[in-house]
Amino acid sequence: MSILPSRRLGRRPPAADPRVPRLEAYVAADEAMPTGTVSWAQEVASWPMCLNDRLGCCTIAGVAHAAQAVGVIGGCERIMTDAEVVSNYQRFGYVPGDASTDQGAVEEDVLNVWLNDGLTIGAAVDRIDAYATIRPTATGLARYALKAFGIVYVGVNMPLAAQSQQVWDAPAVLGADDQPGSWGGHCMLLITAEPDHDPDNLVTFVTWGMLQQATWRWWRTYCDEAHAVDHPDWSRPGGLLGLNRTALRRDMAALQN
Repeated sequence: MSILPSRRLGRRPPAADPRVPRLEAYVAADEAMPTGTVSWAQEVASWPMCLNDRLGCCTIAGVAHAAQAVGVIGGCERIMTDAEVVSNYQRFGYVPGDASTDQGAVEEDVLNVWLNDGLTIGAAVDRIDAYATIRPTATGLARYALKAFGIVYVGVNMPLAAQSQQVWDAPAVLGADDQPGSWGGHCMLLITAEPDHDPDNLVTFVTWGMLQQATWRWWRTYCDEAHAVDHPDWSRPGGLLGLNRTALRRDMAALQN
């Protein structure tokens, strides 16, 4: 099976920096998780490709889609231009015209630059207030984060089988094309999450300029990192009780310049 030329990857293996706050530490233990579907997909009319059909810049595309989503909800949609995608990607070693430097990026490296120096979106420097890691197996917490922050920045080990599936799913017994990472690493934005008690229920990612559905079974098989992102454009703070945003932002100081 050949790799689709219109779909590039580019997420490098997770850094798993122990200094990064873990979201579970900031959510009250008795806080109820969302019971229904959590979705912000209907808020955004269309998503740009962000050159991810030509470059392994999925980590930058994920930033662009995240900022777009929270901006739309906050009434100030901003689009990362293709020139800005290239400029932002250069922060992580890419040299335009030199294919050997198109090596992707580590999600936490991108998040740290977004936090400290900012990334360019819509001719302005865009920064986040904080981010926190979510254990991929904590699917309820991922749904909570989507409700509370509006966006979850996700990393997956893509199987080759995903190239031919309309809805991504994982079989009970993994064949050669179902092996995690057999295609490569990819960064996407979680935008919709149905209840996670049924493995056949669906999540929706933003990737390659479109919405892509997958089952929770697929998530549990292939997702190996997820991050809640606290963006200042998010206009619905306190969407759930029991989240200590003040402490999270304070503890981000360990990663700030």
